[in-house]
Amino acid sequence: DMLPLRARTKLLLAYLACALLTFAAPADHLIGGIPQTDEDVQVIERIGYLAAYSPQARNPAWVAYRLRGAPAFRTAPRPGQFLDDPSVHGEPRHRDYTHSGYDRGHLASNAVIGSYFGPAAQRETFYMTNILPQTPQLNRRGVWRHIEQLEMGMGAAFQEVWVITGAIDTDRSNRMPSGVSIPEGSFKIIVDQQPGSQTLRVAAFAFPQDPQSPQLSAYAISVDRIEQLTGLDFFPDLPASFESVERARPGTQWLTAAGTGRREAYAAADAAKAPPRPASGARYWISSTGKTHREGCRYYAAGNGAYAGPSGVNCKLCGGAR
Repeated sequence: DMLPLRARTKLLLAYLACALLTFAAPADHLIGGIPQTDEDVQVIERIGYLAAYSPQARNPAWVAYRLRGAPAFRTAPRPGQFLDDPSVHGEPRHRDYTHSGYDRGHLASNAVIGSYFGPAAQRETFYMTNILPQTPQLNRRGVWRHIEQLEMGMGAAFQEVWVITGAIDTDRSNRMPSGVSIPEGSFKIIVDQQPGSQTLRVAAFAFPQDPQSPQLSAYAISVDRIEQLTGLDFFPDLPASFESVERARPGTQWLTAAGTGRREAYAAADAAKAPPRPASGARYWISSTGKTHREGCRYYAAGNGAYAGPSGVNCKLCGGAR
């Protein structure tokens, strides 16, 4: 006899739920298990990454993702602003960062996730639960940008890698008026399982808000030290023998294979997108909103705009032409 319609519907829904869970299991984004912490966090699963949101800090505690093979997608245009996460109640809003002096720093890079997982996954990286306060010095220039560029080539260079990144926020006493905790820095851990073996190699970094050196090796640190700084326990499901890898200050030279021929290409692409330097008398940057920004402002030569004389509307952050 055929099952009643209601029973068949329940079976179909149960099957679909299992299929979806199998397709998007958290293990897809992690190696060695979900990082453990004594703090209550909400683990959120996205197409291209897994995030653990901390209501106490109003920041992600960590974000994890796996990169496999070569990037297969073109990146899409950025949304007009950062997005509220529909899975979380009370997360920061886009406006909470406005005029704070801090960038909305992606933990899972929008370009990297978009290139590996597609436009829908890229859009999800703009959820505020993937965003951490970072200074412009850290977020836009130097080592953080460098390591994101390396990530773009890691899947092809190493077949697959796992990345865990997050906040170094030891006491949470420094906060924005909105209550968002401003961390002392950001960490990134990269794990590669070498082909044909169970051997894992690790590179781990701690980046302060005001990085001074352009060399990644200057920020290399042991996984064990990151655990001490964050209160997180990484790779809990790996054998006890992995503890010796966690305690060691790992080498970083192997990562450079991901950048062979790529760093120059990214630099050339950035140069091609950059507007020409201003002519004499056009020393201000007029953004697409019509505001005047002076050199040194976080918005100077950023985004859409042009070099010109004062527009008459001054940036509240830098004072514009005042």
